[in-house]
Amino acid sequence: MLLIISSSTCIVIALTWSGAQYQWASAHVLAPLLVGLFGLGIFIVYEQRLAANPITPFSLFMNRTTCSGYIQAFLIHFISLAVIYYLPTYYQACKSASARQSGIDTLGLSLALGPSVAFGAWSVSKFNRYRPQFWLGWVIVTVSLALLSTVKAESSISLSVGYSILFSIGCGIITSITLFPVLAPVPPSKAPFGLAFLLFLRLFSGVWGTSVGGAILQNQLLKRLPSQFFQLFPGTSEFAYSSIPDISMVSEPTRTEIRAAFADSISIIWIVLAALAGLGLLASLGMQEIPMHSTVTDDGETQGSIQDVANEKVDAHGSEATTSPVVMNKTS
Repeated sequence: MLLIISSSTCIVIALTWSGAQYQWASAHVLAPLLVGLFGLGIFIVYEQRLAANPITPFSLFMNRTTCSGYIQAFLIHFISLAVIYYLPTYYQACKSASARQSGIDTLGLSLALGPSVAFGAWSVSKFNRYRPQFWLGWVIVTVSLALLSTVKAESSISLSVGYSILFSIGCGIITSITLFPVLAPVPPSKAPFGLAFLLFLRLFSGVWGTSVGGAILQNQLLKRLPSQFFQLFPGTSEFAYSSIPDISMVSEPTRTEIRAAFADSISIIWIVLAALAGLGLLASLGMQEIPMHSTVTDDGETQGSIQDVANEKVDAHGSEATTSPVVMNKTS
């Protein structure tokens, strides 16, 4: 725990500082990043060779289905956190939206997420399959991000809202079912470890999404902003955000040029995310369709299909059949 917490903290510090307070190539970023990665390497060696009771058994990674599930879980949360973070930036910088108005403009993300999550979980329960849902979700996410990359500063808000809703549909489908390929091949005794590592990846990937997106935005703005901008807003390393509230007060044509620079820079973020979504689609091709089980017998063996859980009844003594972690998560 000491190794994983300290190493993760070093990496988070490096990603938080990168592109905003310090350049990626600076010692302030590289030092904690390299120390953190080195610490993770030590953690892997210790867990694999020295730990009597490892908190992350490496037997979890011995099948391609679980590994594919972990990769997809990391990528979808990387992508989703970046979209949630930088879509309001577009509205505030390019459409002069207040923080409240940008929240209203991104409301479609939340409204579409709930039904798509429900659909993903229901479809797995109904058909006892998860691969087609992943393929559908990744295609939707990739297409929606590609469409978002075409949005310009002068584009109608309805375009970005519609594309973001499409993204949320694909994101919801994937997010709701990442648990199934991760735990389906895993024996019940290893399921808690598999679930813990999945939750760690979900949290860890969000830091990467916001940090990498911020570095892209800062670097692209340096190339695209007009020279007048740096005369109006001198001496700030976080100009991407500190200048946004004052853009509407800048005179033309500089104001239009600044908004165009922000829109074009954010579109690069969408392009990078679309490429990562394509990588997620490729990772999903490595999964196997493993039959999922609904119950665990007294000897620890699993039996039944996932659909059987819908028909489980309370026995005469008022106790229910013990369900596997996969089904418990799905039904809850």
